[in-house]
Amino acid sequence: MQMEVFRNPHDRFVRDIFKEEKNAVSFFKTSLPKEISRLLDWKEFHSADNKFMLENLEQREVDLLFSVGLSSGSSAKIYLLFEHKSYRDTKAFLQILGYLTEIYKNQSQNRNSLSVVIPVIFYQAQNKWDSGKRFIDQFELDAKRNPQLHPYIPDFEILLFPLSEIDIPSFFSQPNLKFSLYLAQNIRANKSVFLKSFYKGFQELKNIDSESERLSILKKGLSYVFSVRKEKVEDILSVLNQTERSYYKEEIMTTAERLNRQGFRRGVKLEKLNIARKMISLNFDLKTILKVTELSKKDLKDHKILP
Repeated sequence: MQMEVFRNPHDRFVRDIFKEEKNAVSFFKTSLPKEISRLLDWKEFHSADNKFMLENLEQREVDLLFSVGLSSGSSAKIYLLFEHKSYRDTKAFLQILGYLTEIYKNQSQNRNSLSVVIPVIFYQAQNKWDSGKRFIDQFELDAKRNPQLHPYIPDFEILLFPLSEIDIPSFFSQPNLKFSLYLAQNIRANKSVFLKSFYKGFQELKNIDSESERLSILKKGLSYVFSVRKEKVEDILSVLNQTERSYYKEEIMTTAERLNRQGFRRGVKLEKLNIARKMISLNFDLKTILKVTELSKKDLKDHKILP
């Protein structure tokens, strides 16, 4: 079983944001280096198949994969590999290398030449990314002092998007994207900081003309918040003014009640416990398991997953 099958609420929320092509286009336009962005024909931006069959018939799935044409009119395409990380993963480069291998193998089966794939890591954790941006940075030997070894190292560079360091309003203009990213950026913050960021994002929703679209985005955001944080309906309502509370109270309460009826919070924890069991059976280290599942060592002991 591959690491990519372990989907926590953060993964699902971020994937849902960028599965919408208009959000993905906005993200890549502002995140890619300008010299790369200028090469691309954004009218020819499309979601690509993100599932690959390995030689042992096991299916591998990347987070998201997109193809985009070139502004020169060339028939060649560029592929953008989007990988979300909600924690610092020391094996991220090996994971990306595996994805690139499968994508290029898949390309070679369908045509004679290969298309460039740019790997992008959307990093949601609060701690600083300290693994470098190139695969060569992961090797023990100091590559700068041993340049004679360079030809034998399969190197590539990632485009890193460290969400915690991003000033969202200066990067993005779409209200729905700004609302979702405010939530994702501050989902682990303390209560005061989180509620302030929720209100900032909530104000962005007012710029969406379609009421049905506005409510749909709000519900998705609330489902994410109520599934991973301990805030109650009253906490969310407390940051809204009287008019806003009157208008949105029913929607907020309905979303919370629906999740409670479905036992959503309990279900999320059970899902995390199951993921922990699977990861232990696959010999993942405890530190990684706790980061992925966001459970405590006590949780694992209480449920007899650890002795």
